[in-house]
Amino acid sequence: MCYACVWQQLKECAVQAYRNDCLAAAVELLRPYVVRRPEDGYAWFVYGDVLRRMGLSLEAIAAFGKAIEFAPDDSLADVHIQMGKTCNSIGEFAEAERHYAAATKHDPGFERGWLWIFRGCNLARSGEFARALSCYLKAVEIGYNVKEAYLNIGYALRAQGNYDSAADAFRKAMSLTPDCKEAKEGLLSLEGVEKACSMVQAAGRTNREAEKGDTSNYYDGYPFDSSSY
Repeated sequence: MCYACVWQQLKECAVQAYRNDCLAAAVELLRPYVVRRPEDGYAWFVYGDVLRRMGLSLEAIAAFGKAIEFAPDDSLADVHIQMGKTCNSIGEFAEAERHYAAATKHDPGFERGWLWIFRGCNLARSGEFARALSCYLKAVEIGYNVKEAYLNIGYALRAQGNYDSAADAFRKAMSLTPDCKEAKEGLLSLEGVEKACSMVQAAGRTNREAEKGDTSNYYDGYPFDSSSY
């Protein structure tokens, strides 16, 4: 068998192993292959994804970097998505956002609703809830996994303290999937919040009155009804 044929066969075996989830075999086959064929963008992509799934995040990022360098334009969205997921997994949220944003640019039809959910979740993890919401709403607009989008809308609104709207989002998720455990848990997490907020407001009023010196109806800072004594 010719030299070129040997390496082509190696790549084919590696890709098959990857598709069969035989990650260790795939990584052992691809490691020497990418050294011999450093301009094969698809091989770098597969190698990076195998490394990512094996928990070798830094090595995966290096491999995806090579894939971005050599992959054709119509494949760049996929590479940037996987790079974004890998960066997110190690807490590099700003870098992940850069790659998710690049992925949307290379997916001109914006047809990958799950990409917008990934992007939104990454933004939410870095505390950018308003931007995360816009991503989830884009997923709703596209019509991809709308239940999942509404769940994440609920989480983001809850984090912002917008509890009524968060409850509405969880209910929308339940209307699409009535037995949705996460939506039920989301609604449960909001129970009693109105009463809690009212108690805090009342405590604030009490504190302001005490600061003004009107303590005639208080004992050690607590209100009491003098008629009961």
